Amino acid sequence: MGKIEKTNRRIVLASRPVGAPTEENFRLETSPMPLPKDGRVRIFYVI
Repeated sequence: MGKIEKTNRRIVLASRPVGAPTEENFRLETSPMPLPKDGRVRIFYVI
């Protein structure tokens, strides 16, 4: 198994597209992965 990432990554809408969406309409955001609260677990998956 590979290294476990400690950063959340998500693709968000940066601007509303006019016509077909392009790469410029999206941006990648990263943030630290929070620790799970009591009674919760963190689940990792590989695509």
